[in-house]
Amino acid sequence: MDASTTHPGDVAARRGLLFVLGGIALLPVVVAAVAAIPQGARGAVFELGVLCAAAIAIWGGVVARHALQAGTQRAVSAYAAAILGLVIGITLVVGLLT
Repeated sequence: MDASTTHPGDVAARRGLLFVLGGIALLPVVVAAVAAIPQGARGAVFELGVLCAAAIAIWGGVVARHALQAGTQRAVSAYAAAILGLVIGITLVVGLLT
């Protein structure tokens, strides 16, 4: 395998980790948007933003899980993304529902 080709599992592991990090990075954006929105719509903006962040984090965990099934040389990244994505996503959803 030369430098121009990569294993599909490696690409999926990288993509999963980026989705998880994107979900985490979306949280401060949601807080800033809630601060900028008028009082009446803050609850809806907050709930929608947190649900989007949770969905992105969970999707990153799912993509990383598929990378582990496909076989990857980036196993540490894939495990980290799978665990973090599922834990962060589920925590956000449960925190929102309570």
